[in-house]
Amino acid sequence: MYRAGTNSQLNQVVLGEVGLHAAAPGCARQIGAETEAGLTSGIKIFTLNLCLCEETPPPANQCDETRLPAMTTSICLQTPKEFSFEECLVYLNRSPLERCHAVARSRVRKLLDLGGQDCLIEVAEAPKQTLKVDFLYGTPLRRAERYGDYVREWFDLDRDLQPFYTRAAGDELLQYLTRRFFGLRIVKIVDLFAALCWAILGQQVNIRFAYTLYNRFIAAYGRSVEYEGVAYWLFPRPEDIASLPVKALRALQFTGRKAEYILGLAQEFDRGSISRKQLLAAGDFEKARQTLTSIRGIGPWTADYVLMRCLGDPDAFPVADAGLHNALRNALSREDKPTIAEVEGLVARWAGWGSYAAFYLYRSLIQVGKEMDSGFSSEENES
Repeated sequence: MYRAGTNSQLNQVVLGEVGLHAAAPGCARQIGAETEAGLTSGIKIFTLNLCLCEETPPPANQCDETRLPAMTTSICLQTPKEFSFEECLVYLNRSPLERCHAVARSRVRKLLDLGGQDCLIEVAEAPKQTLKVDFLYGTPLRRAERYGDYVREWFDLDRDLQPFYTRAAGDELLQYLTRRFFGLRIVKIVDLFAALCWAILGQQVNIRFAYTLYNRFIAAYGRSVEYEGVAYWLFPRPEDIASLPVKALRALQFTGRKAEYILGLAQEFDRGSISRKQLLAAGDFEKARQTLTSIRGIGPWTADYVLMRCLGDPDAFPVADAGLHNALRNALSREDKPTIAEVEGLVARWAGWGSYAAFYLYRSLIQVGKEMDSGFSSEENES
């Protein structure tokens, strides 16, 4: 576990990461005011120009700004009008057992590794339909826009939801859900390996036990940064899992089948046989589904869940999901759960927006202040 200091210590941490050296406290000095530069559409980058000096700093006019790239301190992202950060935080905060992000005081913190550098970000709502992304640890010295792109992907900010809301206005069930949770967007699991592992761990168990397995896996094989006394974790990498023996995961209380599935999946990633980039490059969600279901341990439910939560298929509805059956029973004020045929009829009615219908149904299961405890798949077996 790495330990990060307070913001006043951050410059020394960052400089060390890039192999530079500040000889004494105060040797890294601000020589310019915060500047604003628009890099990509909807992203504003705020930088802090630093110079590295010797033990006795030279006059400000002798500092050479080119000796150190500008350090990004925050990013501002424009958001669409059909976006509720509050609703997305409710979903992110659905379980106190979550280890890969933390929600508090209307903000979410997440540790990222984009290109070999650990960065802890904090995302908060800002005025004028914007999100502010602050770098708390590991401030990027280059290509800071990648973090803005990640957050846009995480909250599905580039999707036009107006057609979905137009469709919902003519559908009694969707209208009820969209009025309650207006602005909710699919909160993605951007890492394909993490998304698949999470779905596999959720097969045939309730969400609490899925989180138990998930957290044991992360604690055993992930890595973390400690900031202000709190540990923030990165999900294990496939290359760190691929060569493990089955007994290593069995020791975490994985079933033999789930251990084999996770190890086999890690080996597929490690060989380069599958990646998020490859699946998206094909431009065909049905082909992506076929690729996923060709992998041992991934059935229709897992594939549809990952298409929805990771790959951005707007029309993936995990038909066999027990949680969705409960949500539909509640929304339809029924005593019994709908049959698979009835669920398929509803999904046909929502063609083109199945993923968003499913995600709004998931949201309806969450009672603010209470842990969501609904089952995952009731269909996929460990075979």
